[in-house]
Amino acid sequence: MQAQGRHHYYRLTSSKVAEVMEEIASLAPPAPTRSLRESDQAKALRFARTCYEHLAGELGVSITNALLKKGYIKESNEKYQLTNLGEQWLIAFGVKIDGLNRLASSIPRHIDWTERHHHIGGPIAVGITRRLLELGWVTRGPVRRSIVLTDAGRIHIQREFNFE
Repeated sequence: MQAQGRHHYYRLTSSKVAEVMEEIASLAPPAPTRSLRESDQAKALRFARTCYEHLAGELGVSITNALLKKGYIKESNEKYQLTNLGEQWLIAFGVKIDGLNRLASSIPRHIDWTERHHHIGGPIAVGITRRLLELGWVTRGPVRRSIVLTDAGRIHIQREFNFE
C-alpha cells in the first residue's frame, strides 16, 4: 500500500489476482450512467479498449471469435491454444513474439467485463494489438484505455477477420 494524502493505493500481487478480480467484476451489474460524458466514455470502452495491453471489448471478443472460426486458435481446457495454421498467420501478419512456440500451448482466456464473453490475453494477444496499432488500423482513444478503429482499420480488419 502507498499512502498519498488522504488516498491509499494498493498493488496487485500478481496477474492471477487481476484475473480473479475481473471474473468477479463481470458478475456485477453495470453502474448507472449519470451524464452524457459518462455514457460516451462507457460506449468507447465497451467498443474497444486495452486490457493489460491487449484488445478487449466488442472488438477484442470479435477478433477472438474470428481466430477461433478461422482455426488459428482452439479451446483447450480453460485456455486457448495456437494452432499451426494460427502460427503461420501470426508470422504472415507480422506479429513478432519471442518464444512463440513456447507460448502457443497456453493462451489466457479472459472474460470480458462488458461483453460477458471471452477474449484472448497474454503475449500473443499483446502482439496482435501492437501490430494493429503499427498498421494504423486502430489508435489509442481519448478515454483512458480506449481504442479507436480507424477508417482504414474498419476496412482492413473486416477483410482480415471476415467480419460482416
